[in-house]
Amino acid sequence: PSDYPDLNRIDLTIIGITNIGELHMLEGIENWTTSEQGGAMYSRLVIHGIFHRNMRNWRDDVIKGRFNKRDFRLDLYNSRNSRVLRITFYNCFPVKYSLPPLSVESSTRYLERMEFDYDYFEITN
Repeated sequence: PSDYPDLNRIDLTIIGITNIGELHMLEGIENWTTSEQGGAMYSRLVIHGIFHRNMRNWRDDVIKGRFNKRDFRLDLYNSRNSRVLRITFYNCFPVKYSLPPLSVESSTRYLERMEFDYDYFEITN
């Protein structure tokens, strides 16, 4: 259907960072509750890609104790290039950075990985 996302186009905007690099995959978009009294809990957002130095600099700032939290906007589009879904993540900051296993074999794909904590997300159309 026309309102289903076409995952060939995923746009991620991080407010305050002009270039994040190449985005290849996101995971960890989920929430759950633990009891009737408890609020929602959220998994870490994990981004795989080839990051611009802006992203690594942000992580370095966090390591040095400067927690500059940022909001993310994730936009998903359909095959007609119309946005069908927006997910906004609030107060995100990087908590883990990983390089891939490095190998001289040509079949190894270079993708960095960053994990983010955040307060909550909202889904809108």
